Amino acid sequence: MGTGVQISNVVYQNIYGTSSTAIAINLNCSKSVPCTDITMQLIQLTPATPGRQVKAYCRNANGQEYRIEPGPCLSGV
Repeated sequence: MGTGVQISNVVYQNIYGTSSTAIAINLNCSKSVPCTDITMQLIQLTPATPGRQVKAYCRNANGQEYRIEPGPCLSGV
């Protein structure tokens, strides 16, 4: 039996800024206890260093997305 904290029914909304790392969004959830009912909307993250790119990484995370950059990320959109 796996251990972990279950994350569900969370909204990430109206987030704007820069990222100094290549992975701007990192939602790494457990396979045995996945993140569910996550909503990401109106998110815009750009690289802190001009000319670079940023990515989103979501693992074992399900939910809805609307206008997120970088994206897509969640399963079940």
